[in-house]
Amino acid sequence: MASRRAARGLALGALAASLTWLLLLAVAPGAAEAGVPWRALAGWTYSAGARVCHQRPERSLMRRGRALPVCARCFGLYLGVPLGLAVALVQHRSGASAARWPLRVAQRGTARSLAGPVPPEPGAADGLRRWLILASVAATLGSVIAEWLGLLAAGPLVRAGLGWGLGAVLSWACVGALLEEASAPGAVN
Repeated sequence: MASRRAARGLALGALAASLTWLLLLAVAPGAAEAGVPWRALAGWTYSAGARVCHQRPERSLMRRGRALPVCARCFGLYLGVPLGLAVALVQHRSGASAARWPLRVAQRGTARSLAGPVPPEPGAADGLRRWLILASVAATLGSVIAEWLGLLAAGPLVRAGLGWGLGAVLSWACVGALLEEASAPGAVN
């Protein structure tokens, strides 16, 4: 079990790394046209992107007339990760569990008993995480299969949007679970 401080540090480090990678992806097309050090940075970014993505221009978002270093779905995934990490960190800091937070937003605190707020059912956070992961994976995988079968011709924005949802949900679920486990009674401080 990770300590609270280590878990939070890991989450903050992942947030910083994901924002750095996202920035590199966004500036690479323009940097490719700039001076020598910027071209080297763009070359490194495109090379790193090639290790994780097919980089097909027709499936990529364009900036300054050039395709980004990763396809639209991968860019969306990388765009969603910092959002999911930030939500998990805010939830953790505010003391809202993953099981209570959506209910709190939807019901505005109406779930109360005479004894006070109704606590979430044990394991409710895990159930919510599993359901959201399943839904986001199913949507993304469904679009991939539909494209392969010729049933859907999704453009880059649709691919990016589905990747964004998947990245946000996966990072929120994983880091949220880590932070909750590190804050559980009996966890190492």
